[in-house]
Amino acid sequence: MEARTKELQNIANLSDNISSEFERLLTGMAPIIDIVRHAQALHNIQGGHIRDPELTSQGLIESRYLRDRFPYGHNVIHILSSPLRRAVTTALVGIVPTVDRRIKVQLLPELQEVSASPSSTGIPKSELATHYTGNKHRLDMSLLTEDWYHKGSNTRYAPSVSKVDARARAARMCLWRLARYAFEAGDDNAHIVVVTHGEFAHWLTGDFRGVTADHNTGWANAEFRSYRFRNLIATERHDPQLIETTESVTRRGGYGVPPPLNMVTMESLRRLAEERVRAYYEMLRRQEAPERVSSNKLPEGPNDSDKFEEINESDGSDEWVDIEDEPGL
Repeated sequence: MEARTKELQNIANLSDNISSEFERLLTGMAPIIDIVRHAQALHNIQGGHIRDPELTSQGLIESRYLRDRFPYGHNVIHILSSPLRRAVTTALVGIVPTVDRRIKVQLLPELQEVSASPSSTGIPKSELATHYTGNKHRLDMSLLTEDWYHKGSNTRYAPSVSKVDARARAARMCLWRLARYAFEAGDDNAHIVVVTHGEFAHWLTGDFRGVTADHNTGWANAEFRSYRFRNLIATERHDPQLIETTESVTRRGGYGVPPPLNMVTMESLRRLAEERVRAYYEMLRRQEAPERVSSNKLPEGPNDSDKFEEINESDGSDEWVDIEDEPGL
């Protein structure tokens, strides 16, 4: 009986080893997700009171430099971008010229920045289309509603921890499906580009290294990092995990493998990010109608839900300025 038990245990161990090796093999073959932070925009030097700012002249230079150093254009099968203009323009200038002309930039609202400051609040779909009239053949806005940009406290894009976490998971699942389709089609060298924002990139990747009490992101302007999904063969109902590639870590000055962080450190970094989001939410609630704040009721109707945006645009309040918005970052 004891011998039989040992035999079964050996078989189980062998099965586990085969499964682990199979997963490792698939991870190594999985399509790569290249995540890009937008280039410098006007709010980075003038403050967060500017509504949906465009790139500065320096930002355009950074985007062209991104274009020149991005080596995977011929392998790109999808480009997804935040609908905020600084991200869209970064994609159009920095990535689109390197890829097949048939590939469009899919605007995904889940990829927008975390806070509800004017600088992180977009514009209506129709205005966005007008702004990019010359590039409309390279943009896909089918996933945007006209009022996608609403970020009042009762909307899905409000800066609350649970909602930011939920849309990061939704964005990962979208990317996971695209990667899974490419893998099943035998496209082992596929790259999927994601253009987003410095703070949201931490939530998207689940890696909060670089977040401190004084800095909301460890990402530089126009920086790109590359990832693979650890669990590409998982079922649909799961939260996909992104793992930075060895090449990506080396590219940005690391030693090939990100230094391991213990659970306490990882949790402390995430708590810093969560505290910042809670502060954003409190600022948002203070900017909404005082009578609704005092009665603890949510805004009623689409116009009320964004009343804080009108206030900020009219008074240029610096209360909204966060670390990403400060000069020199």
